[in-house]
Amino acid sequence: MARRLLLKEDQLTSTGNPPSGYQWIGYNGATFSERQSDGDIIKTGNPRPYKVYTALLNQGLTASPVPTVLENTIGNINWTRITDGEYRGELNDGFVIGKTTIFITANTSQGSSVLFSIIDTNTIELATSNTTDALVDDLLSETPIEIRVYN
Repeated sequence: MARRLLLKEDQLTSTGNPPSGYQWIGYNGATFSERQSDGDIIKTGNPRPYKVYTALLNQGLTASPVPTVLENTIGNINWTRITDGEYRGELNDGFVIGKTTIFITANTSQGSSVLFSIIDTNTIELATSNTTDALVDDLLSETPIEIRVYN
């Protein structure tokens, strides 16, 4: 027999049971919940096995990188410029060693490259270089970055 589900946008915070033979599925943007017809919540949790930070990074002249955050379930990362072409992202206990991955794409139209390092549980660093491999500023322009911290 097929399961019949109804989606509720309030993640099942309201009272009331679903119609006979149906189950409520709730989602609040981060977690799913499921309620049986008798009102019992039977499942709840994050559908992904990780928390994520997805942003577009911009950096110009000698300024710190400025993110346009697209999704964030790990916490607010504080971005600062260290020196020419070197930047630091800090989040208190946000980067679990051995469970953190970073995906970043360089602006290849400028022939640049971007490197990253996970320094410790609080700190990641990025470095941008030009076609001669010199560390330089002003290469992060709508640069996509995704940081995943796995459970």
